[in-house]
Amino acid sequence: MSPSSAKEQSTKTTTAARVALNTGPAASSAEARKNKRKTQNIVMEDTNRTSPFPCEEDRTPKRPRTIHPMSPTTNGDSHTSPSQTSESDTIAKMQNRLEAIAKCTHTKTTNRDSQRDPIDKYTVHDSFPTVHEAHPAAALDNIDVQRAVDWVQRPGGKLLAIPFDNEAQNINAHHMIKSKIFTAATEITKADNIGISGPTPSKDARRSPTSFLIYNLTEAQRDTLLQHGVWSSSDITFRVTSLYPPCPDFLFTIRGFTTHIIEEVQITVLEVWTDNVTRDFIHNTINSFEPPDRPDVASSIQQFLNAVRISYLELKSSGGNLSPHFNVYSSGHLIAQDDLWFTLRDFLASRTYTTSLQGDGDNVTTPFHCGVCHGVDHPRGLCPFPGIKGWNGPKLRPNTANAPTRGGPTRKGGKEIARYV
Repeated sequence: MSPSSAKEQSTKTTTAARVALNTGPAASSAEARKNKRKTQNIVMEDTNRTSPFPCEEDRTPKRPRTIHPMSPTTNGDSHTSPSQTSESDTIAKMQNRLEAIAKCTHTKTTNRDSQRDPIDKYTVHDSFPTVHEAHPAAALDNIDVQRAVDWVQRPGGKLLAIPFDNEAQNINAHHMIKSKIFTAATEITKADNIGISGPTPSKDARRSPTSFLIYNLTEAQRDTLLQHGVWSSSDITFRVTSLYPPCPDFLFTIRGFTTHIIEEVQITVLEVWTDNVTRDFIHNTINSFEPPDRPDVASSIQQFLNAVRISYLELKSSGGNLSPHFNVYSSGHLIAQDDLWFTLRDFLASRTYTTSLQGDGDNVTTPFHCGVCHGVDHPRGLCPFPGIKGWNGPKLRPNTANAPTRGGPTRKGGKEIARYV
């Protein structure tokens, strides 16, 4: 065979072999492109299954998934690859995450829906000051007698609610005040079966009555309201008391002395309360009771006289001059009968209290009417309630309508600067 024939035969043989094996340059290029497309599809398919969020897909490197040999599972009838295990973990994590989000979505987290106790908006204080009234039934002053009788005869638990400040003196505001007291009493007691009744003025009322009745209270609800005695919020401030409160502690004030010394005045008061005139009066008062009652009456009167105490109230009168007041108190709850309390108070206030250095004092049974708490033993400018930490009620704003009676200190030309002892 010639060299040219041998070369031609070799070329044919090589071509045939390439065709048979599909490994020629053209076939190799086509096959590579086909394999590349398959690899990209595998990567995209695997990425879509394992990355539930598009942002994670963008960050995931696109590489072919590694295929591991199949291994039998413990039950021998199925096979699980590491990639399948990873996929199951991802799905489980996603389910847990979605469940957690669902719980958060249905949980009330706003301030409006929080479990805040409505009572938190009221001023909290260990022991509010006592509001001293002019007489045992002062809370029912200026109220029509028939309305008062209806209140007393109403069955169930009852309490009087007396708003602070002067708003209740306007009878046109009573409907709104009733609504506020009703809302507050409902919040405080968590009641759903109580009522509020407003006062009806008597025919000879000198001003509008200011007491309201909370009725149909259970014993527990009544105790809850009496626990603090005074309830003060930004909406309304009021105190609660029984329809039959104990007799007041405040008796009268002595003015006209120019001294700061409480002991000097207290000695004078004790001398008067133990002199022969007072002893005779007390003896006659005790004998006015039935014989079986006299020992108890005598004991209560003696304890009442022994419980005397004096406080010093320093004011400035017109012209800026100091005008001391000495308030006289005892323990009113020791006297069970209203008429006996009036008898003792009126007699003791009618006595003359004299010192060798000061001369005679001037006694007044209702020297003030506080515009904040309505107590009679101090003017508005010296009311102790606004000084309480966290107080939500009325403030010590000037109010000329509450000036002391019977020529007492005034704010005109001067001001109250006092300390309250």
